[in-house]
Amino acid sequence: LVVAVLDGSDSPSTMAYFRNRALRIIPAYWVILSITGFVLGAVLIRSGSTEIRLGSFSDAPQQFIRNALFVQNFSGSSLDSGIGPAWSLAVEVIFYLMLPLFGWIAVKVAARLSHPERRFIGCLTPPAIALVTGWITAAFIEPGTSGDMLTREILARSFFNHADLFSFGMALAVLHAMVERGNVHLPKTWRGGAFLILTAAVGTAVLMVDRGVIFRYQGSPLYESLT
Repeated sequence: LVVAVLDGSDSPSTMAYFRNRALRIIPAYWVILSITGFVLGAVLIRSGSTEIRLGSFSDAPQQFIRNALFVQNFSGSSLDSGIGPAWSLAVEVIFYLMLPLFGWIAVKVAARLSHPERRFIGCLTPPAIALVTGWITAAFIEPGTSGDMLTREILARSFFNHADLFSFGMALAVLHAMVERGNVHLPKTWRGGAFLILTAAVGTAVLMVDRGVIFRYQGSPLYESLT
């Protein structure tokens, strides 16, 4: 998508993109979810608004369907159910569905720019939108803010709350494409410099948590942005 925007060429096939994403994720996930949920009986089952237990999908077929469709995060009756870490897969699926829209935004912004060499601004617009979206959502669900607790928990497991994490990968894709095309020339020592900067950023984040400057790390925009 980035290369197409930079070159002003046709965007890649959206249907082919969706097909490839689906074939890479869905068959393996459905097999693992079925075996874990029905054969091993080792998935998380939500019995109420506050109770989660280890069990089988045979007792909760609706939760199996929601997990299979990647929508378990959208309802209080299935939130955090299924395979524990798969809640993030449901978030990633939303990103995959959003990516063609992000590409369309990049194309539209780039088309409005008078100079072709500035088309990279269009490519950086979607990462900027994702970054701001994640930060705004995180501020809304901060402890102590008003609003229904269940709504805040659902938002915490949503793409909107984690959109800023995707923005860094999107921005890196833009940089990679520009380096490959020769628009950006990195100095020979960029690896060492990047390593030092990243180590300093992560070290700073850890020290700020340890000193109580950052009172929480999971979901904290400051901590997650630095890391």
